Amino acid sequence: GWGVYIMIQQAAAYSMPLAFTNAKDYSRYISLNMQIESTAYYWSPDSTFADVLPLVVELPAYNPGEYRAGIYKTMSSRTAIEKWAIPALKAAEDRSYGLMKNLYVDQSEIQKLVILHKQIAGPSGPD
Repeated sequence: GWGVYIMIQQAAAYSMPLAFTNAKDYSRYISLNMQIESTAYYWSPDSTFADVLPLVVELPAYNPGEYRAGIYKTMSSRTAIEKWAIPALKAAEDRSYGLMKNLYVDQSEIQKLVILHKQIAGPSGPD
């Protein structure tokens, strides 16, 4: 499974009583995590487990030196989702540029939108 070797080190470093398993495919991964109601690898934003309101386990901040040495006691580095406003857009449409330049959406607001999307789309996804 993806990243299990990292999570095993993290669990051992902080005395977390965890057992690890791998699902044979993505649908089984989802059903196992819904049935077991336990610790699961999860990324955000994603609607898969959004309606069960997963909690975040935060480890000490990413330490690139330790990661290079194969020591995985800290969180992995974060990947930012960025917004860009292209200056050329300003010449074409002032309001669009201003909207994009000033847009800020908090992580909790993104999570609310993901949950709303899942409620509207239903289990089979959007029409």
